[in-house]
Amino acid sequence: MEKLTVLTSVAVPLPIDNCDTDQIMPKQFLRGIDKKGLAKGTFFNLRCHPDGSPKAECVFNRPDFASASILVAGPNFGCGSSREHAVWGLMQMGIRVVIATGFGEIFYSNCFNNGLLAAKVTPETADELFAYLQGDAARELTVDLVNRTIVGGDRTWRFEIGERHRVMLLEGLDMVGATLKDMDLIKAFKQRHEAQYPWMAGLAAKAKRALISSIVINLGMLAFFKYADFFIGAVNGLLGTAIPLTGVALPIGISFFTFQTLSYTIDVYRGEAKAEKNLATMATFVCLFPQLVAGPIVRYVDVDRELHQRSVTLDGLYRGAVRFAVGLGKKVLIANAMGEFCAAFRAADEQSVVFYWVYAAAYALQIYFD
Repeated sequence: MEKLTVLTSVAVPLPIDNCDTDQIMPKQFLRGIDKKGLAKGTFFNLRCHPDGSPKAECVFNRPDFASASILVAGPNFGCGSSREHAVWGLMQMGIRVVIATGFGEIFYSNCFNNGLLAAKVTPETADELFAYLQGDAARELTVDLVNRTIVGGDRTWRFEIGERHRVMLLEGLDMVGATLKDMDLIKAFKQRHEAQYPWMAGLAAKAKRALISSIVINLGMLAFFKYADFFIGAVNGLLGTAIPLTGVALPIGISFFTFQTLSYTIDVYRGEAKAEKNLATMATFVCLFPQLVAGPIVRYVDVDRELHQRSVTLDGLYRGAVRFAVGLGKKVLIANAMGEFCAAFRAADEQSVVFYWVYAAAYALQIYFD
């Protein structure tokens, strides 16, 4: 960004309270995919008629303000939406300094990120500046960022600016540049912190290694139990070898155990959940049978609160027992019966349309109540 130290320029008075970013840069000028051509849209409704012709009475259209680089505005300038186009448009219009008693918070940050000085003054100073600038002739102001002063004629006023923002403008730095400027301090803090807490040194890399290890171990076990004999058989078939099969038994629900565990590991790595130190709570999450039997895979972060903030009451136990009994009844009395009915259908020789409609209904009921 271009550095700013001292700027002397004609100043444009704009005594409008709460001039928001839609007034600065109307929405119809936000459709471009880059920053080009925004000067045309800056204060468009104030400067131009709907057909684009200039309004003669607008201060921005006066020839003696054509080269103005300083804008003295009313309070709460740049309020409203967060569009950064407002700052870009002001700078393309030639404005490098905006003086006001206050600014919209996001607009204020956007100013310094793009090299535009937003100078805060007291209400009394603002009144005096507007009084100094009123009249038929344009007047100059000198803004001295080094000394935080505004000079007009034989008068001098002060303005407020944070030291970090002041340095950014003096040295032409954006937020990234300002951060990199403090790299030596950042490195020194890192060294002190790691000396005081050595177990935290390289913590991000350790966490990534732990995550990768968890994924490799879990998926490796799943692949071994489910696919080892499949691949051995495939190799034997392709190469004519006689590698003996492992004959290992497939643990029930291994896929669900694996992906439940991975869900926990990934949520902790992302910082979306805290590491669980209670083995019983962790086992409850991994082995909770409704997910193991029917799915879907539940993310740890979705049930973390329920695992740690359980409320056990007699009424809750009663409702849970009733729900369990009703569900078990649906499974045993309806789903299983429909399953036997479907097995009988599959063994029958009937081929009628009615037969297949009844078969489809029975199978649907089995799946639904299961």
